[in-house]
Formats: sequence, structure tokens, C-alpha cells
Amino acid sequence: MKNPGSIVKVLSVAGVVVLSWLTSATAGLVSYWSFEAGAGDAMGAHDGTLVGGASISRKGDGFGGGRSLRLTADGDYLDLSNPKTFDFNSDFTWHARIKTADGSGAIFSRNPNGTAWNQGSKALFVRNNNVDWDTGWVSNPHTNVAVTDNVWHTVIATYNSTSDLLNIFVDPKAGATTGNFSGTHDVNRFDEHTFVHNGGVADTSFTLGKADFSGGLASLDTLLGLLDDAAVFDNELTGADLDNLIVNGPSWFLPLVPGKPTLRVRGEGGNLVFTWGSKAGKLYDLLSASNLTTAPETWAVWDGRQNIEATPDENSLTIPRPAEPTRFFALLERDTPPLFVENFDTVIAPALPPGWVADGTSGTPPTAWQLGAPAALTSPAKAPGAAFSGTNCVGTNLNALYGPGAAVTLTTPPIHVPAGGATLSFRQVVDIDGPTAPLGGGADFGTLRVLDAADDSELEVIEALLEGSTGGSWVLYSRTLPAAAIGKSVRFEFKLESDGGGVPDGFELAGWYLDDVAVTATTGK
Repeated sequence: MKNPGSIVKVLSVAGVVVLSWLTSATAGLVSYWSFEAGAGDAMGAHDGTLVGGASISRKGDGFGGGRSLRLTADGDYLDLSNPKTFDFNSDFTWHARIKTADGSGAIFSRNPNGTAWNQGSKALFVRNNNVDWDTGWVSNPHTNVAVTDNVWHTVIATYNSTSDLLNIFVDPKAGATTGNFSGTHDVNRFDEHTFVHNGGVADTSFTLGKADFSGGLASLDTLLGLLDDAAVFDNELTGADLDNLIVNGPSWFLPLVPGKPTLRVRGEGGNLVFTWGSKAGKLYDLLSASNLTTAPETWAVWDGRQNIEATPDENSLTIPRPAEPTRFFALLERDTPPLFVENFDTVIAPALPPGWVADGTSGTPPTAWQLGAPAALTSPAKAPGAAFSGTNCVGTNLNALYGPGAAVTLTTPPIHVPAGGATLSFRQVVDIDGPTAPLGGGADFGTLRVLDAADDSELEVIEALLEGSTGGSWVLYSRTLPAAAIGKSVRFEFKLESDGGGVPDGFELAGWYLDDVAVTATTGK
């Protein structure tokens, strides 16, 4: 498995439990501060600035064993950039985890920067050990749930601007529909973008851990302790979305990253539909177990669902819903093995490997593709003198120059090109004096074609005029296969042609040599 240690999330969907990497389920996540890599916003628009003695905790202190925001003294908080771009006049959801023994302090605060609390302000905070909400000059809803026992607590606020329904949840369980406070509360009575009161407008500040304003309120000072997994959504999460937030946290809603081995599931009648971000050049196995007593990478393949070819940027797989009340699933990602490899050292010279075809000899003196150890031809010819790897390679007349009037081909066995595409690569030595080569001898050249293995028809010419010299040195050749080859079984045809009609013109050279031929599935960036 690519990183089995990262499989940490568990989602229960109608009795099916899915272990997954950080995943994406729906739109709505505006900002997310996990604090694993500092105070940045995972969504990019509202990075935080540490103020006072605020710091990022060491690994292991945060919720779930990661890092968190550490607040150790009054005046510590996280100031968030671009506060005006938040909009809490409309539907929203706030999420945070807190670990504190402090009886009062802010979790989130929306208020005028540098001036007093005003009628557009709103805050989620701790007062008298309990989680509370306040909308300036509207009212102060209470949850009456104490959270100052220095253990982790999850706090979620959801608001529907049409119905003015505000829910404040403390440590909710999946399936929760109403919060510890649930009722009508006019959060958007005063427009936070335009309403000026007490010398300020509410949208000029948004902070974590403390309200940043003058003439402060004691209950909105620093909440001493740890704060983690803070997130803002621009919608009211309900139903399955709220369950996902409760069970998996905000990371469930991060945008799906192509190529990242994510896994998510939804039910469709009697089926389950799995989707994940996939990457070209990878294969996937769906693994499953009935319990968590063994590591996920050791689980059995579920119902033959293995070697699933990537269809970037996302794969989808539908399976019948399992009969068991609980079943665990995980996704195993691995590199696609090379589609084809040949180094010409698995056979005894001069025999070619199975499936390779050389068309005999032509020209006078004769020219042919041969397998074996090449000779070191010199002046003016430049031959390699040795295979690139091992003992053998293939080449045109391994121990002599190619002859005039030759037209010889070497063809590979059939090779299937997957839907994601593939790359042909090999090592070559070229020593062919064509019409534009230094010696200017004549129409000597090599060609490389892709053929449809079904009928040997031409799909595309990759090289139409191969000539010149590599000076006897092996060089790497690599080309992405054309679109016409995608999804087909193909052969590659290497052909050397020389002019002269059997009469040497003095410009025949060492020819063309190949070693370590490979076809690999295209890998994404």
C-alpha cells in the first residue's frame, strides 16, 4: 500500500465501514486549518497569522495525534487573512475541536477589527465552562454543556439563513439532527458587511482563540489550551453531510486531488458505489475484511476486484451491497508493472526471443537483423562493441557494415496499450549515412512504425527518417505512443533501408542496434 499509515478515517454508511485517506464528499468547505503544516488554510484563501505567544503544537498533542493551535496566555490567537471574503449573512457551518481547562474564551469570533463588539458581531465561545453563542444585540444562546475538563471536545455550529435555525452541537454522534442548542436565532439581523456600529463593521476581523477588538469582553479573551480542525463551510450541513463532518471531520470535504489514493462511497439501492482519485500508470485493488484485527494491506481482495486500471482523474466502481451488517474496505494502489520488457539475454544467440520476427536478409552483400554480441567496427563506422546491458543486443549485421540495397525489418510481439496510454523506450546505437547525414551518401535511413497487431496495418510512423551517428555510444530513445494505439494490441516495426541496388557506394556504415526495449504505462505527474 502506498502509505498504509495514512488510512485513519472510518465512515459508517448503512452498516458498511470504509477506511479511507482524506477524501472529498461535497462542495461547501471554504476554509480548513488542520495545523499539521503550520497556520495555513488548506483551501488557500484565509491563511492564519500567529499572534502573541500562539504557536503550533508538537506532533502528538493535537486531536488524533497530530498538531494543533496552542494558546498559552491571554493575548494569544490566530488572525485570519481576507476576513471580508467570509459571508455569515448566509448559511454557514463552523467546526472546531478544543481541549481546555479554561472557563471562558473564544473559539471563533467575527467582530470589528480594533473597535468594540458591535451589532454585526457573532462568536462561538466558552463562558462559565459551557459552550455558548452570541450574536451582537440579538441574544446569547446556551448549550449548557461543560467542556473545560481538559479532554478533546468537538463543537459544531450550523445556521440556516432562511429559517434562522441555529444549531450548536457539542460532541455530537452520527445521526444527530438537533444541537444542544437548537432554535430560531436571527444571526443575520445586522448585515455584517455594511452595518456600522460602535465605530466598526463586523467583517473586518475573523479570529480563532480570541476576539480581536478593543474594550473587550472577558468571555471572548483567549481560550487557553489547544484548538484543532477549525473549519468554515458556506452552507448548513445536514443529513449525511453533517454525519460525515461528525465522524470524519473537515478533511472529508477537502477537494479531491487527482492521483491521490482517496476512497469514498455512497449507496445506490442495493449497490455501493466507490470513487477515488486515480493516477495513470497505477493499478488498484479493493480490499475488505469483517474486522480490524489485521492490517488493511493484508486483507483479501473483495469479489475479484483487483488490477483495476486507472481512468484518470477519477475511478468509479459499483459492487452489490454486502450482506453482513458491518464490513471494512480499503483501497490498495500499486505501480503498473511494465507492459513489456526485452533485454535479449534470455535466449541463446542467434535465436530471437519468442514473438520477435526478423524478415531474413536482403541486399548484396546481405544485411539482416541479428541477435548476439556486437563487434567494434571502426573508421568511419561507429558500432557499440558491446551490448548496453548483459551480453546480447540486436542489430543490423552485428559484425559487419550493412549492405547496399537492403530493406530489413524487425518486429516485436503484440503488446497491449492500456486506456491511459504508454511509452516506448529502448537504448540504441545509430550509424546510418542518409541524405542529410555528414557523409551525404544517399537514401540510407531507419523507420519506426506502430502496427495494429490484428492485421499489421500501420497506425502511425514514429520515426520516418532515422539517420546520423551516435558515435558508437548507446543513447536512450523514449516516445509516448500515439492516440491511435490506445486500447489496441500493437507491434513495433524497426526497418533499415539502404540505396545502391546491391552496388556499394562507400557510404554503408554500422547500422542500427537496439537493447533493453520496454513499454510502460503512462504515469501521471
